[in-house]
Amino acid sequence: MIHRVPIHLVPDVWPALDEYAARACEFHPFMDPEDLFTVLMNGFGQLFVATDEQGIEGFVICEVIRFPKVVAGNVVAAGGRRGFLETLKEDCLAEMEGWAAEHGATVFTINGRPGWIRVSKRLGFETEPTMQAWRGINGRRQGRIADTNH
Repeated sequence: MIHRVPIHLVPDVWPALDEYAARACEFHPFMDPEDLFTVLMNGFGQLFVATDEQGIEGFVICEVIRFPKVVAGNVVAAGGRRGFLETLKEDCLAEMEGWAAEHGATVFTINGRPGWIRVSKRLGFETEPTMQAWRGINGRRQGRIADTNH
């Protein structure tokens, strides 16, 4: 089952997602599990949790991004135990796209490490080869969040 977790229940559910959130943020340069929690508690994202007979299978956090000409539903982070990808594909995606459409989105996006290109194509997404680059402003070093003391 896929559950849209209301904001007032996020603090109760979050501890069960901590390990999944840590792995989901492993390759994100600027987000860690605490940041994901903050996104949710500030109302900037929606938490979806997949459960089965064994308990929590995985989670996804989605946001809505308003570009000048397009409103996009976007996956902020996702993670779960082995096998969650199938649930993501077969059950979560429709629920997430429905939520995004309820918020005015006409497209749905996923950004991630290069390995997600193959997965995204299997899910029917168009893909572009992209890169992620950053640098600090005014000569200030800004590495990955895991590499800095913030």
